[in-house]
Amino acid sequence: ALLTLISADFGSDNTFQVVKRSLPLGALLGLAALTKVSGLVLWPIAALGVTWSVARGAGEVRSKTKRLFICGALIAGAALLVSGWWFWRNFQLYGEWLGTETMVAVAGARVPLITLEQLIRDEWRGFWLSYWGVFGGFTILPAEWVFTFFDALALWAILGGAWQTLRVSQTRRVCLRKPEGSVLLLLTLFILLTLVSLIGWTLTTFASQGRLAFGAIAPIAIVMAAGLLAFAPKRWMRLVTLALIGALSIVAAIVPIAYIAPRYAPPPLMRAEDLPRDLRAARVVFADRIELLGYTSDDAPRRPGETQDVTLYWRARAPMTQDYALALHLLGRAAQEVGKIDTWP
Repeated sequence: ALLTLISADFGSDNTFQVVKRSLPLGALLGLAALTKVSGLVLWPIAALGVTWSVARGAGEVRSKTKRLFICGALIAGAALLVSGWWFWRNFQLYGEWLGTETMVAVAGARVPLITLEQLIRDEWRGFWLSYWGVFGGFTILPAEWVFTFFDALALWAILGGAWQTLRVSQTRRVCLRKPEGSVLLLLTLFILLTLVSLIGWTLTTFASQGRLAFGAIAPIAIVMAAGLLAFAPKRWMRLVTLALIGALSIVAAIVPIAYIAPRYAPPPLMRAEDLPRDLRAARVVFADRIELLGYTSDDAPRRPGETQDVTLYWRARAPMTQDYALALHLLGRAAQEVGKIDTWP
């Protein structure tokens, strides 16, 4: 709805139509800012969209300038009416309008700071995987084939978008004169601004998670769809679309059943006499409520990239209402950490 309003025609001389389109757009911009601070990225996109719409509308320069001023005042007024109280509250509580410095203080700043090159080199893959499907508070990953599928899909979309752009430039068609061309440009700018703001944020604190790009997930999907369909002839367009929908639906149906649900299944209850013979006793008690009886694991050497299977055997010593967390760290030579998992038993 927001993108539809952004691309709406603000070039009308009808005052009622201008008010009718401006106030809902301003209210939605305010709601976007309240939902997440990154929603503010929509504000300059909306300003560009409205300016473009007014500029290509009917009338002289003077009337267009007046119309743009009215639209801007109505949109900004509605947006601030919806969200302004929140930023004022931030200023009163924290001495800053957005509260981002307070968030960094709570979440933890990067010390020392890293460069953009280091960020891309060390954390881009985790960001990419978590955008498509990392669940359970970064503890559950689907099988590798799921990510291979999305990697191929993204590569296909990028190649299709590049080919479409090249074809447009060669035929010298000015797509921005068409409504769909200007909308696609606004969507692309929205994605780029979201990524730039996200990079700036992750350079400050540890936040390389794909979910932070979900504010632009709809524009990303639309732009990807345009790239995926770029190679399809018109007569095959519907068939290719249905095939893509079918493939995505199958993956979306398999992942929860095959990879997420089993991880949330309660562990089997055991009796003391059912404990394995090779149990390595631990007898460690936490908070007088939960006891680690022991564990099983083999001592076979492991190479980088291989897995180490460990089974922990717990016993509840008292009723518990707190959801205890488990941090399991694997140490290699010279007690260096070579693997870890943070989860809930």
